[in-house]
Amino acid sequence: MKGPLPDFTILLPVYKESLEGVLLPTIRSLQEAIKTGGSVSILVCDDGMQLLDERDFATRKAFYEANAIAYVAEEAQRVRDATPISPYWAQPERPY
Repeated sequence: MKGPLPDFTILLPVYKESLEGVLLPTIRSLQEAIKTGGSVSILVCDDGMQLLDERDFATRKAFYEANAIAYVAEEAQRVRDATPISPYWAQPERPY
């Protein structure tokens, strides 16, 4: 390829994959490939973080941050006695 390498983003969807068994080797492999040049960002969409206990959640978050990996994740709802949200169809009539 002639000229500069293109910029790109690697999107890595994650659900219940193991940090040590799957994510770490995958991300290390990506980081090795990134060393060849170009501008690369890694974005992890981690839907499984909400299922982790607090210690594992903190470990995974620290790993992403220490490796400059952007991520999106929803933290688990830890409040057990919160009032549930009413479904749309149970809402009062809307004026629109």
